[in-house]
Amino acid sequence: MTVKEALTYWLESYAKEKRTDYESLKSRINKHIISQIGAMPLEKCELRHWLACFDQMAKRSPVSAGFLLQVCKQALKYCRKRRYAISNVLDDMVVGDVGKKAEVSERVLTNKELGELLRALDDKIFPPYYSALIRLLIVFGCRTTELRRSEVQEWDFKEMLWTVPKEHSKTKVAIFRPIPESILPFITQLVEQNRHTGLLLGELKGQSSVAEYGRTAHRRINQAPWTLHDIRHTFTTMLNDLGVDPHIVEQLTAHQMPGMQRVYNHSRYLDAKRDALNLWVDRLELLQNNDEKIVVMTPRIYTQNS
Repeated sequence: MTVKEALTYWLESYAKEKRTDYESLKSRINKHIISQIGAMPLEKCELRHWLACFDQMAKRSPVSAGFLLQVCKQALKYCRKRRYAISNVLDDMVVGDVGKKAEVSERVLTNKELGELLRALDDKIFPPYYSALIRLLIVFGCRTTELRRSEVQEWDFKEMLWTVPKEHSKTKVAIFRPIPESILPFITQLVEQNRHTGLLLGELKGQSSVAEYGRTAHRRINQAPWTLHDIRHTFTTMLNDLGVDPHIVEQLTAHQMPGMQRVYNHSRYLDAKRDALNLWVDRLELLQNNDEKIVVMTPRIYTQNS
């Protein structure tokens, strides 16, 4: 049993079905682990061999090295519990031994920055793929993977509804988001333009490629650093500031519901979501137009029962 066989077993038996970042994981493991020690018998692969891979990776990205250590530990534990292969060499290792944990970002774009970003999208500052991705991230506050993998068939223009299938959802639960009327022409154009590919954005870019572009996108418009995930933080923060019920904001961002709500609460809250998104796109229009008369709006409170 080689290192490659053990890691591939986990990738194909577990990650392919359970992890939304399967393709990215497969690429990272192949590049940083299998290419270096994949041919070695697992039982003869010592800690020093694993550390050589992580240490080499940490020179460029300590966070990525720490992440991959956790992935490999999970893979070996999975193999061990299933009696497929046995190795305990990584059991005592923690992220700090090979790299560092990712810092939790609290970055929220300001009104001015968001307005500048929206105008940059209109001015075609970004390549078409990323321009569409960023615009829809702003409008829907969704995860990048939900748009990266979004298929044309998910968009129902009759019901004005975007349905993210559970296969594309981090929480493995389908997500239902109303489509605001004002964004419909843009989405319709994307669908017609890319229908032959089956994908809303026309191609399936890898998670790591998209994340890497997102980390540098701010440079194109001379702003302080932000990431694509920070757009999601901005969406959540600003909707709450507009007075949208926090529960509805959670529904829109598709965070996993606590406790027994996951079991018994199957409401889609479509009317409340639609009202919230319409309020949001109205706000975005003001920011995009650089309206000097923008003031904090009197909150309209949207409740769960709306």
